[in-house]
Amino acid sequence: GDAFMAGLGGEIIPDLSALSREWVRIVDRVEPNPDHAERYDALYALYLDLYAQTKETMHQLGRIAAW
Repeated sequence: GDAFMAGLGGEIIPDLSALSREWVRIVDRVEPNPDHAERYDALYALYLDLYAQTKETMHQLGRIAAW
């Protein structure tokens, strides 16, 4: 990603369409297992709760890191 953005910024890479045309190849696709939907839903609910609880702290860390 960094190399692509550097090339784009340095005009070595002409435009964003080069990303899908020359840099990214999908070689395999993973599909969710419907038998695990209940587990996925439970884990996603935990993720949403965790994000809500840590969102402000993560944004503060990001601001500090940008100093």
